[in-house]
Amino acid sequence: MEGYLEIEIVDEVPDDATVVDANNETIRNVTVVQRAIENATTTEQNVTVHVTGEQVLEVEEGLGELPWYSGGRENPSGNYIRKNDRVVAVYLKVLA
Repeated sequence: MEGYLEIEIVDEVPDDATVVDANNETIRNVTVVQRAIENATTTEQNVTVHVTGEQVLEVEEGLGELPWYSGGRENPSGNYIRKNDRVVAVYLKVLA
């Protein structure tokens, strides 16, 4: 099993999106998510990380517990997560 974890910098959080903190207990110890968010918020650039095997399951489990935002043309879909003063949209795409 493999997939891609996509982290997108969000400049304006939609009014109806729920934002959770990066220290939320469901993702606090998911290393690949924490590193990707740290990378994106430090560099101010979107990040894509290839994940495989147990990482996919760990990320699915952690993100699955968080609120999901269904975006549209102007806002990305994903789990909206705050790290320091930046918000990112996190999305896991699992490949068949």
